[in-house]
Amino acid sequence: MDIEEEPYRLTKARILQILGDAAFYHRCPLYLFMEDMGRATAVEYAAAVGRAGKGPDKSHAIAAPAITAFVRHTVRLHDSDPQLLQQLRAYLEERLSYQPHRFLLTFSEQSCYQYLDF
Repeated sequence: MDIEEEPYRLTKARILQILGDAAFYHRCPLYLFMEDMGRATAVEYAAAVGRAGKGPDKSHAIAAPAITAFVRHTVRLHDSDPQLLQQLRAYLEERLSYQPHRFLLTFSEQSCYQYLDF
């Protein structure tokens, strides 16, 4: 009996790691427009998490705009042509040092959870 491999889930934490990686923008030029925002957000988020317990936690508010931009752009690319996500897939496979069968991005749209499987 074959057991289907679980998809690699692109969680918020993983998306933040991607956005903070300069190599991501070179490997995936379709995301280049968000490099400044993505890298700055990753630095600000890390600083906010480092201050945890020393005041209100603002890490979600810091990360949300960049994560939202990444998710929306990824969905638009997929809707336009699923092949446009091949660069993202190749980047992730290289970074992970293995090739997951599927990548799964979960997002909320109009209070409903949606799934992008690529």
